[in-house]
Amino acid sequence: MHTPVAGKVNETDDVEGENNEFSATFTISTNMGNMDITYAGRVERGTLSGTITESMYGTEVKLAGKLKREDKTNTTLDSD
Repeated sequence: MHTPVAGKVNETDDVEGENNEFSATFTISTNMGNMDITYAGRVERGTLSGTITESMYGTEVKLAGKLKREDKTNTTLDSD
């Protein structure tokens, strides 16, 4: 079995988000042809869960994590 070597993202398609659910598909060029990678899942109470699926071999892995809150800071730009 050959291992695809990923190049750049060719296309982003089907980006959706509604009612705390999300999905997005990215097409990546590889040495074996194009491969779609789809991220899909849900965000609930600061926790992210879902799947990452790739089209070349049909592999699916779990996606899980916690959202991090970023504190905003005030930044003043001085122009002299």
